[in-house]
Amino acid sequence: MAGASAARALAAAGLQPVVIEAERPGAGGSGFPIGLVTPRLDVGDADVAALYAQALERACQLYGDVENAVVARGVLQTPQAPRDVARFDRIAAQPIWPPDAMTILNPRQASDWLGEPMEEGGLLMAQALVVRPLAVLDAWLAGVDRRSGQVERLERAEEGWRLVAPGGEVIAEADIVILAGGGGRRRFWIGRAIPN
Repeated sequence: MAGASAARALAAAGLQPVVIEAERPGAGGSGFPIGLVTPRLDVGDADVAALYAQALERACQLYGDVENAVVARGVLQTPQAPRDVARFDRIAAQPIWPPDAMTILNPRQASDWLGEPMEEGGLLMAQALVVRPLAVLDAWLAGVDRRSGQVERLERAEEGWRLVAPGGEVIAEADIVILAGGGGRRRFWIGRAIPN
């Protein structure tokens, strides 16, 4: 999803991205047909929390533009630990959210919203989405130069980078390389470690 998102943004800026996949788009993801689009909930740093609130708003715009991608709007997060109840209260009270974006539901309200009995309430994130990842990948990668291949290493080229396959053949040369391969990206980092 990260690579498709980068390709979408680059294409929207008038550039010509090339996406290289070892398998198929999304193959390194969970494989689930449905995904949640929710913000990281931060109560410790107002600036970080505001960044994630803005990111959620932009993500919802982008996913909403993809035909058949959005399955449902609104996600109910239930407490996973006793401290989450107070944490949810602080999150809902943050001034970074649009009106009614974050609502605390009691068990009855949560049951009504879900349509099934709930023993506890939770935090209703009205802006959050349930999406079909494959619909998003197909839309964001439409018209993008996509190549199959496994990149073994990156080499400095005269003007940028060379992406080299295990057998030594060059898959592509590029001015800029975006590493969007999850855990596999570590082996490509030149000069310093990538944090986990």
